[in-house]
Formats: sequence, C-alpha cells, structure tokens
Amino acid sequence: MRSGKAVLALGILSATACVYEPTTGTRLRSVYDVVEFRGFVVTPGATVIVEARNQQTGSFEQIAATRAGQKAAILRGVTPLFAWYAAAPIASASLPGTACRWSKSCRIDDDPGATVRVRVPGSVVAPTVLYTFEAETLPCIAEKFRTKETKDYAAAYMGCFSPRTPPDSIRLGILP
Repeated sequence: MRSGKAVLALGILSATACVYEPTTGTRLRSVYDVVEFRGFVVTPGATVIVEARNQQTGSFEQIAATRAGQKAAILRGVTPLFAWYAAAPIASASLPGTACRWSKSCRIDDDPGATVRVRVPGSVVAPTVLYTFEAETLPCIAEKFRTKETKDYAAAYMGCFSPRTPPDSIRLGILP
C-alpha cells in the first residue's frame, strides 16, 4: 500500500510538495512512539523540517530535519519530485516539556492529540509548508481516476480534500 500512496501523492501535487505518510487521523500506540514521515519536494537535496505544535504556547517546535534525495522519482509527464524521509517521536519521556505537544495542560492523560507540519525553509519553488492528506483522500483520488472523472491530479486532490483539517498540517491521536 505504501508504494500506491507514494505514486498518488507523487502525481497529485506535482508542481508543489507533499507529505503522504502519516495521514491526518493516524493513531499511535503511545505519545512516545517514533513517527515515520515520508513525502516529496520539487528540489533535489532540499532541507525538510518536521515540527510539532506546542499546544501551550501555540508555536511549532522542530522534532526532525532531513534532506530530500538527489535522484528524482519521476511520474510520466509531471515535474520530477524528490523523496524524503524522517522519523522522530512527537514527545520524549526524558524531556517533560515535550508533553505540551500532545496536550495544552502538558499532561499526557488529557485525551492527547498532536498537530504536526512539515516545511521546506527558504523554498521559492514549493510552498513553505507541505501539503498533507487524510486517510480517505488517497483512495478518493484513486477512485476519481478509476472512474475517469478527472485526469488532473490537482483537481482530484481538491475534489477529495476535506475541510475538517487544514491541508498543511497532520493531526495525530492515540489509540484507545
């Protein structure tokens, strides 16, 4: 399934950049789980920064940084995109202040939920903050192509985008 998500994400925002994993609504087993982030940017070797919102202050705090690859992952007929990968926990048990990324009270037992964004600093080609997906978005887009409703990736994305979540952040939760 991961490669299918990648191919769809690759074409959807071929003139921009995106995060295809995790999707908004992903549930983790623990607030300390390492989260794997994957996506594409339009610039080879671009720096990609993953940030989590501190719910007490409202500011975003860096949790990971990586560089996109130098070799393009190309989908026929679209702008070449370059894959990137980062893995990091949203919070760390050894750094108590990071619990504020899950709860405004900074207590993990308060129905935690985290907001994460991914950005490319100083980018002039792609948006600073990368586009994201909800779990339902990629299957919806695939269906639009299967039924030939559209052949345009951007139109398919906009037709499947849910206004519940901004397209530039990922909302994570914890399994009950």
